[in-house]
Amino acid sequence: MAVWFDLAQVIGRDASQLEAEAAFALVSHELATIDRELAALALKYGVPNPAALEETIRQNTTSGHPAWEDSIDWSNLIAYREKILAAAATLGRQNDC
Repeated sequence: MAVWFDLAQVIGRDASQLEAEAAFALVSHELATIDRELAALALKYGVPNPAALEETIRQNTTSGHPAWEDSIDWSNLIAYREKILAAAATLGRQNDC
């Protein structure tokens, strides 16, 4: 893309390397954000994962609302994190070529 070429010229870097570094920075930022959100949910409910939260709801030790919504969000965050990691692995393989 022209944006990487133009920026690379300004800062004196290779465009493809700059693009790879930007992708790595985005992945790192996304993972850090996700990990903070996952940790906040674990701390909020005192459980390690969405399944444990759902069990506390079933046992009536946690109020169902908003805990059910949080358990869904938690599961979605875990799935999103897995997708980000898979995409990062793909990017890594592409950059190794």
